[in-house]
Amino acid sequence: MINTTETTAVTYYIARSDVNQAIERVDKANKRATRIGQPGYTCQFTEAAPLPVYDEVFDGSIGGFVSRRIEPLYFIEMVDFTIMGLVPRLGDWEVIALLEDDEHAGAVSRLFPGVTNVDLTSVKADSMQCDHCHTNRSRIKTFVLRDKDDNLIKVGRNCLELYTGIEVSGNFDVSAMKLSDEMDEIVSRAIGTCDLSAPVQEVLTLAVGAVKLHGWRSTATARDMGKASTGDYVRGAYGRSSKSRQAYDDLTEAADPAKVAAIIDYLGTLEGDGSEYLNNLIACTRAPSGLVSWTNIGLVASAVASYDRFMERQAREAVVTKSEWVGTPGTRERFEDVKILDIRQLVGEWSNPDLVKMVTTTGAVLTWFASKGTTWSVGDVVTITVRIKGHSIYQGCKETQVTHVKKM
Repeated sequence: MINTTETTAVTYYIARSDVNQAIERVDKANKRATRIGQPGYTCQFTEAAPLPVYDEVFDGSIGGFVSRRIEPLYFIEMVDFTIMGLVPRLGDWEVIALLEDDEHAGAVSRLFPGVTNVDLTSVKADSMQCDHCHTNRSRIKTFVLRDKDDNLIKVGRNCLELYTGIEVSGNFDVSAMKLSDEMDEIVSRAIGTCDLSAPVQEVLTLAVGAVKLHGWRSTATARDMGKASTGDYVRGAYGRSSKSRQAYDDLTEAADPAKVAAIIDYLGTLEGDGSEYLNNLIACTRAPSGLVSWTNIGLVASAVASYDRFMERQAREAVVTKSEWVGTPGTRERFEDVKILDIRQLVGEWSNPDLVKMVTTTGAVLTWFASKGTTWSVGDVVTITVRIKGHSIYQGCKETQVTHVKKM
């Protein structure tokens, strides 16, 4: 008995040369689905960043391959291949997540799209052990099932039929799991050629430099803007080409060592809260080897944005209760020793302004939409003249909106 629940979409990073084979896999899955009256899948693909392939050398001191600052042998043209379908069920069990073992971080979980508010902490412990056969051995992936009482069970692929009592060799072939296995084979052919690992502190340093020079951009935001993400800048700094070497030097020079140290301290204080993002960030930044796998570099780079949001919340909590409006709309004012609380790049239809939030020495919060961006950084202290635009309240904080800001 196989049925399905919410619509889901899963994206795979594959070589362009494998697109036709991926489409054939989807077509075969749809033919199997048609034969048993099950819904099928649709797919689409878009351009993605090329994958560098390095001449790697094994370094026994770190127990892995070293390819930093070595010129790539060649690049593989890649695409993001997205498959749209349905979250599968096995009878009374929902198949809600995969557990995959990262060589440095240990168990890294992947919830199926459409599944939310699930704490996988309990099943990540002894992630290599199956709750059916109780055998602890190396598994490429383990499935997390959820029963009708919201109990979580982890079961190895070969034990699914034995545990559920449901035949999975036939009908299960048309589910997202089977198609996922087939797609992973295609993905591994390309991803397996790049086995780079980098020190956590180095990745954070490059990410801090990237945010300083280019602003923070998530993968989704970067694609909407047609620009590189923060993770792309970090990954692009690894290579021996003159462009990569210059990028590595530029990002390292731009990075504030004090901020890098503060982020490391911040990461050390984090505790899992049930969110997969936070749990995976903790796992990847506290790996015993001190290294980050190539596929998780973007995740670790996002720690910079996580830290900035944390600092913004702290700063806001400190000023929200005492912030009062200042000035009269239309007048010019001068403020000394103003501290920059937050700088966030917005995505607009015609421009991408910076939203800058500042606090005066009296605790008044100023908000400025810098249409041409700004070279300031969070934590900077400046003296400025402004024109008062108006007054507003945001999340309980009285804010004075300003324009025509000039640094003195």
